[in-house]
Amino acid sequence: MRLRDASIRHCITVLHAKRQGEGEWILGNAAARLMRGNVKIFGPETGTAADVVEHALRIDAKVVFTGELRRDEDALAFRRAASFGVRPVGVITCIRLGEAKMRLETMGPWTGYDVAILSSDRQ
Repeated sequence: MRLRDASIRHCITVLHAKRQGEGEWILGNAAARLMRGNVKIFGPETGTAADVVEHALRIDAKVVFTGELRRDEDALAFRRAASFGVRPVGVITCIRLGEAKMRLETMGPWTGYDVAILSSDRQ
Protein backbone atom coordinates (compact mmCIF):
# COMPACT_ATOMS: atom_id res chain seq x y z
CA MET A 1 0.00 0.00 0.00
CA ARG A 2 1.25 3.45 -0.94
CA LEU A 3 0.89 4.95 2.57
CA ARG A 4 3.09 2.23 4.07
CA ASP A 5 5.91 2.49 1.51
CA ALA A 6 8.88 4.01 3.37
CA SER A 7 10.84 4.64 0.18
CA ILE A 8 8.46 7.33 -1.09
CA ARG A 9 9.44 10.86 0.00
CA HIS A 10 7.20 13.92 -0.03
CA CYS A 11 4.15 11.79 -0.71
CA ILE A 12 0.73 13.44 -1.16
CA THR A 13 -2.42 11.43 -1.85
CA VAL A 14 -5.61 13.01 -3.18
CA LEU A 15 -8.86 11.07 -3.55
CA HIS A 16 -11.31 12.04 -6.26
CA ALA A 17 -14.87 11.73 -4.97
CA LYS A 18 -17.92 12.24 -7.16
CA ARG A 19 -20.41 13.01 -4.37
CA GLN A 20 -20.35 14.97 -1.14
CA GLY A 21 -19.67 12.63 1.79
CA GLU A 22 -18.09 9.91 -0.36
CA GLY A 23 -14.56 11.13 0.34
CA GLU A 24 -15.09 11.31 4.10
CA TRP A 25 -16.38 7.73 4.06
CA ILE A 26 -13.26 6.56 2.21
CA LEU A 27 -10.96 8.50 4.56
CA GLY A 28 -12.69 6.99 7.59
CA ASN A 29 -12.26 3.47 6.24
CA ALA A 30 -8.60 4.05 5.33
CA ALA A 31 -7.91 5.49 8.80
CA ALA A 32 -9.55 2.49 10.48
CA ARG A 33 -7.44 0.05 8.45
CA LEU A 34 -4.18 1.90 9.13
CA MET A 35 -4.95 2.07 12.87
CA ARG A 36 -4.80 -1.74 12.96
CA GLY A 37 -1.10 -1.58 12.11
CA ASN A 38 1.75 0.31 13.69
CA VAL A 39 1.20 3.48 11.64
CA LYS A 40 0.48 6.58 13.75
CA ILE A 41 -2.32 8.52 12.05
CA PHE A 42 -4.36 11.64 12.74
CA GLY A 43 -7.79 12.41 11.31
CA PRO A 44 -10.14 12.66 9.69
CA GLU A 45 -11.06 15.66 11.86
CA THR A 46 -13.13 18.78 11.36
CA GLY A 47 -11.32 22.05 10.75
CA THR A 48 -9.11 23.48 8.07
CA ALA A 49 -6.38 21.40 6.51
CA ALA A 50 -3.80 23.75 8.04
CA ASP A 51 -5.15 23.15 11.56
CA VAL A 52 -5.32 19.38 11.09
CA VAL A 53 -1.78 19.25 9.66
CA GLU A 54 -0.45 21.43 12.50
CA HIS A 55 -1.90 19.03 15.07
CA ALA A 56 -0.54 16.00 13.19
CA LEU A 57 2.94 17.54 13.20
CA ARG A 58 2.72 18.18 16.96
CA ILE A 59 1.82 14.57 17.75
CA ASP A 60 4.37 13.18 15.27
CA ALA A 61 1.81 11.36 13.11
CA LYS A 62 2.99 9.56 9.99
CA VAL A 63 -0.27 9.95 8.02
CA VAL A 64 -2.81 12.78 8.28
CA PHE A 65 -6.32 12.66 6.83
CA THR A 66 -7.37 16.28 6.23
CA GLY A 67 -10.71 16.02 4.48
CA GLU A 68 -11.71 18.27 1.58
CA LEU A 69 -8.94 20.06 -0.34
CA ARG A 70 -10.52 23.36 -1.46
CA ARG A 71 -8.20 26.33 -1.10
CA ASP A 72 -4.61 27.25 -1.83
CA GLU A 73 -4.00 27.32 1.93
CA ASP A 74 -5.02 23.64 2.08
CA ALA A 75 -2.50 22.78 -0.63
CA LEU A 76 0.18 24.74 1.23
CA ALA A 77 -0.58 22.72 4.37
CA PHE A 78 -0.27 19.51 2.32
CA ARG A 79 3.16 20.53 1.04
CA ARG A 80 4.25 21.52 4.54
CA ALA A 81 3.19 18.14 5.96
CA ALA A 82 4.93 16.25 3.16
CA SER A 83 8.14 18.23 3.63
CA PHE A 84 8.17 17.14 7.31
CA GLY A 85 7.73 13.47 6.32
CA VAL A 86 4.01 13.26 7.15
CA ARG A 87 1.82 11.81 4.40
CA PRO A 88 -1.26 13.99 3.86
CA VAL A 89 -4.39 12.45 2.37
CA GLY A 90 -7.28 14.61 1.21
CA VAL A 91 -10.32 14.69 -1.04
CA ILE A 92 -11.38 16.74 -4.06
CA THR A 93 -15.10 16.40 -4.74
CA CYS A 94 -16.26 16.95 -8.34
CA ILE A 95 -17.98 14.94 -11.05
CA ARG A 96 -15.09 14.32 -13.44
CA LEU A 97 -11.52 13.23 -12.77
CA GLY A 98 -10.22 15.79 -15.29
CA GLU A 99 -11.78 18.58 -13.25
CA ALA A 100 -10.13 17.24 -10.08
CA LYS A 101 -6.75 17.24 -11.83
CA MET A 102 -7.26 20.83 -12.99
CA ARG A 103 -8.19 21.95 -9.45
CA LEU A 104 -5.10 20.26 -8.08
CA GLU A 105 -2.87 21.91 -10.70
CA THR A 106 -4.21 25.37 -9.85
CA MET A 107 -3.22 24.78 -6.20
CA GLY A 108 0.39 24.02 -7.21
CA PRO A 109 3.33 24.14 -7.59
CA TRP A 110 3.82 20.44 -6.85
CA THR A 111 7.44 20.21 -8.05
CA GLY A 112 9.42 17.83 -5.86
CA TYR A 113 6.32 16.11 -4.45
CA ASP A 114 5.02 12.65 -5.30
CA VAL A 115 1.32 13.41 -5.86
CA ALA A 116 -1.16 10.60 -6.56
CA ILE A 117 -4.80 11.09 -7.47
CA LEU A 118 -6.89 8.02 -6.69
CA SER A 119 -10.24 7.70 -8.43
CA SER A 120 -12.79 5.18 -9.56
CA ASP A 121 -13.10 7.09 -12.86
CA ARG A 122 -11.37 5.67 -15.89
CA GLN A 123 -9.59 8.38 -17.79
